[in-house]
Amino acid sequence: MSQINKSYPSVFNPGNQTDNEIVSNFVIRLPEFNDLSKAIKKEKMTKPPQHYMIQAQRGYGKTTLLLRLNIEIKNNRTLKKWLVPVLFDEEQYRVRSLVNLWEEIIETLADENESFQELLDKMESLSDKDFSEENVFNLLIKELVKLKKKILVLIDNFGDMIQKFTRKENQRLREVLITCNKIRFIGASSTVLEFYYNYKEPFYDFFKVISLEELNRNETIQLLNQLGETYKSEEIFRIIENQPERIDALRQLTGGVPRTIVMLYKIFVDEENGDSFNDLEMLLDKVTPLYKHRLDNLSKQQQVIIDAIAQNWDAINTKEIAAKTRMQSKAVSAQLKQLENSQLIKKIPTSTKNFLYQINERFFNIYYLMRLGKRKNRNRVLWFVKFLLIWCDIEELIKRTEKHIEALKSHQLDCKFIYFMSESLARTPIPIDLQDRLIKGTRKVLVGNENQLENDISLSHLEVLEKVKVLLEANRIPDAMRLLINDGMTQEKVYHFVGEYFREIKQNYILAKKYFQLALETGEYFAYLDLALINFSNFNDITEAAKNLRSLIDYTITKTKNILEIIITINHWGNKEFINILDSLYAVDKKTIYLTIKSGLLVLQNIFVDGIDSFELALKDKKFFNENPKYLIVLLSILIAQEQYQYLLNKFNKSEISRKKYSAFYFAVLKLSGEKYKDKYNRVPTAMKDIADEVIDLVEELRALRR
Repeated sequence: MSQINKSYPSVFNPGNQTDNEIVSNFVIRLPEFNDLSKAIKKEKMTKPPQHYMIQAQRGYGKTTLLLRLNIEIKNNRTLKKWLVPVLFDEEQYRVRSLVNLWEEIIETLADENESFQELLDKMESLSDKDFSEENVFNLLIKELVKLKKKILVLIDNFGDMIQKFTRKENQRLREVLITCNKIRFIGASSTVLEFYYNYKEPFYDFFKVISLEELNRNETIQLLNQLGETYKSEEIFRIIENQPERIDALRQLTGGVPRTIVMLYKIFVDEENGDSFNDLEMLLDKVTPLYKHRLDNLSKQQQVIIDAIAQNWDAINTKEIAAKTRMQSKAVSAQLKQLENSQLIKKIPTSTKNFLYQINERFFNIYYLMRLGKRKNRNRVLWFVKFLLIWCDIEELIKRTEKHIEALKSHQLDCKFIYFMSESLARTPIPIDLQDRLIKGTRKVLVGNENQLENDISLSHLEVLEKVKVLLEANRIPDAMRLLINDGMTQEKVYHFVGEYFREIKQNYILAKKYFQLALETGEYFAYLDLALINFSNFNDITEAAKNLRSLIDYTITKTKNILEIIITINHWGNKEFINILDSLYAVDKKTIYLTIKSGLLVLQNIFVDGIDSFELALKDKKFFNENPKYLIVLLSILIAQEQYQYLLNKFNKSEISRKKYSAFYFAVLKLSGEKYKDKYNRVPTAMKDIADEVIDLVEELRALRR
């Protein structure tokens, strides 16, 4: 168990920190603070001043920004002579009307400054009959004139407060703020208020709005560094230095929300000994009030839309949301715009005019799936699966799985924990043999427990495949396909799997073609290659095979898919006749892409003379590679993987391949060439050596795939 409960950062009540703690920990929102501070210091309020509204979801740092402004004004020698800050508590349950607002300001002034005690006495001496909004306001203004003071009112949750006021009171407040030079307001709101975006409302276009955005990478590192300093954690500095990918995982999980980053801080630095499942349950309990408030603030339509997006997890388009919510697309679009303004969702561009939408803060989505998601079967653990996939790379997932399998042998783990951890790890991309050991070991431990959880444990992928083979042998194709879909395989992949079964096992090429065609029609573009292979090898239909291959390559170029994957797959099949198809395509279309694939294939097959000839011919098309450098990168990677170092050095030295543009590959070749070029490589800048090492890592992955 991690130490998450010890020295836990104060994230829900930043006001509990001392002034010194607030100042020393204030490392984000500095641009917004500096802008507001500069505006306050510059304007002497000789006339009615500009008023501000800080707009952001809860957890973005609004409260801390107001606290920091309050401290700045109190401690500024020049400002405190004439300007008095009035900082409201985060929750203002007492302020139900405008007169309550003036009353609260007076009480806060008297509580912070003895000079205003007389003002408080005057207000309290008013009779019930005279205790009106106008009288209390006039008392406040007269006292400010008498003391030669002006006030800056800092109000958190301003939106919640003025929604309690009547329309007449809001109109009166606007009138006061427009005409009075004794009061300046800086408010903060976690909702996009209709009050200042709807032209029919009193505060339309009244405030200067400052929107707090999600933290970028540098700001996240600044915050983590400060947390490391404050909570004496050397581990955080090690992670920042040596595991930068973990920073990106944290940002993806939190959506760059400062409060969520702080909440996950302990799991982040205590990964080695942490118990993610229990820590997460604890954190999700802590965030329930925050996230519940976020949901309660939404309209009924918005709540339904958020439910559809959150349950889907992956990005979803307007049409799909409309179908899930049974709402009109126009109505959905209008609400999506508001939810985007509220920073609850993010809009993701696509290659078409249609956008996709996703919950902005992934941890909020995880909370939703755990607390409000569907409870049946696979969905019971979906929230934890999503957490693991973001939080861990494949090596970490394998390590966790091995550790969990060993822990199962102790028979001392809680059954609920065993179920959730095993089911969740089994849904991650761990090797299938490891997943099989995990599932079988878990089932063995859970047999006979009171909750009968062994009945809820899913089949492993290998167990599913065994059942699928039996069903296919019995010609129960729909049942086999249903089992694969229930195991998480997409429809197009299921069609492809069945097509491979009929091609490889049954040698029934007619049925294989049928299912490859279905796979193609449902989105499995690689089925073009399967169809090309069958048409060429089994039906001797070279024309149709060439048509299939051309379609695949055209699709790959259009959709920016991976040409390297095509080359490796054809090479893996070892079907040399594909070279003839590529030659026929090039003869007709004269497209350099066909030469690119051909040269890559020949080099992988160690047919270097022909492969180099094709490469040389392709290189003559400078325009093609200038517009499509990724294809030259593919060929360079293949040539390096096949140890064609001297050939490549000659091309670089003769400037037939740009050393500047492809410097990472040039330096990688220098390093791999050994002693002969050692001195030359040693003069390469360290930063460039790191980039060259990345190329070498990719080449090693390519060699592994080729094998």
